[in-house]
Amino acid sequence: MNEFSYESTIQKLEELVKKLESGDLPLEESLQAYEKGKQFIALCSEKLKEAQEKLQVVVQKENGSLEAAPFQFEKTQD
Repeated sequence: MNEFSYESTIQKLEELVKKLESGDLPLEESLQAYEKGKQFIALCSEKLKEAQEKLQVVVQKENGSLEAAPFQFEKTQD
């Protein structure tokens, strides 16, 4: 799979989902689109993980000193 940016990968994933939701694809093409979508999801997850590892926040401790800490993404429930 070619290297895509996060944004372009999400866009391609959205396009695949629209095609699958349309119901116009033959079964074999639907299965191929599904598999490709799984690859896009894995790629996006990896890019998000890499970004999270790079991000840090500065927190103020109780004694007033500052300390760098890993950034934690909030998980949302749908």
